Amino acid sequence: MAPIPFLLGRACTALFSLAVSLSGAGLAGSANAGVVEFSVPGADMTVPLSINDAGWVAGAAGSGSTFEGFLRTPDGSITTFQVTGTNNIGVGGMNSSNVITGWANNNGGLAEGFVRAADGTITTFQVSGAENTSASSINDSGIAVGFFGDGHGEYGFVRTPDGSITQFDVPGASSTFPVSINNNDEIAGYYQVGGGPFHGFLRLPNGEITTFDAPGCDLDNVSGINSSGEIAGFCTEGFSFVRLKKGSFITISKGRKQLDANAINGNGTTTGTISGRKTGVGFIRTAKGKLTKFEVPDKSRGTTPFAINSSGVVTGESYYSLQSYGFLYTTNK
Repeated sequence: MAPIPFLLGRACTALFSLAVSLSGAGLAGSANAGVVEFSVPGADMTVPLSINDAGWVAGAAGSGSTFEGFLRTPDGSITTFQVTGTNNIGVGGMNSSNVITGWANNNGGLAEGFVRAADGTITTFQVSGAENTSASSINDSGIAVGFFGDGHGEYGFVRTPDGSITQFDVPGASSTFPVSINNNDEIAGYYQVGGGPFHGFLRLPNGEITTFDAPGCDLDNVSGINSSGEIAGFCTEGFSFVRLKKGSFITISKGRKQLDANAINGNGTTTGTISGRKTGVGFIRTAKGKLTKFEVPDKSRGTTPFAINSSGVVTGESYYSLQSYGFLYTTNK
């Protein structure tokens, strides 16, 4: 089984119906790199999706159609959580204060957004008039972004810590999907007009929206925006890109292999997956262009990085058969 696509991508709307103490740890690598594997006790799948600069990791874990959220401390302790009245959690993001946001499916299969405070208190919310609400990212000010559906289309929202929600759309779009917000309140995501291709967008704090397309790219996903305003994403043609603050693009490729950049940190370093005829391996690419491949050892048949912090520590999922495990990959420069 391939990893559950918690990242917002082409299957974005399908996520609403997604049946979405350290265990099994190991260290392997050289003097310059190390991998720590971990899993949530009792879970068949452990999917880390966010890591902050202090090394806390948030994600989702579970078995079958039931998933719960988890928070892993830097020393390896794991706390799980569930939203009352729901049986399935998807984690969108976490900030430097360990505040987590995401969505939870209720027993009717509909999604509602949630914010989990550092003390474990969970607040749920729904955009007015929405059938489904999903939060995808939260910044250090506690501002969350995401999208909602009302049966006619998907639209973006911004939620402040006091619970106020502002809706927005890319002009002319039939679907708008905010993916990431940085600490300058800049939002990156993608949108669609009718049944056409996806395009990227950047929304400034004043509400101004700039749309973009990377050269030669049929957009698959916008992955994130960092504190410098650099936006990462990847294309169906097999390459990834970084859109710089002033609007120019850097292309990231690896021959004929599919290269998907899933995250970008504050230093402009990206991480993601390189896929060929065999199952994918992870990569880290620095802002200067140095690309390093890595994979989780032993029984892993796939390595999928989902997040990277400013120290270059990567977290993600390694999977084998019907099970998956979390990992931390560290390079020592």
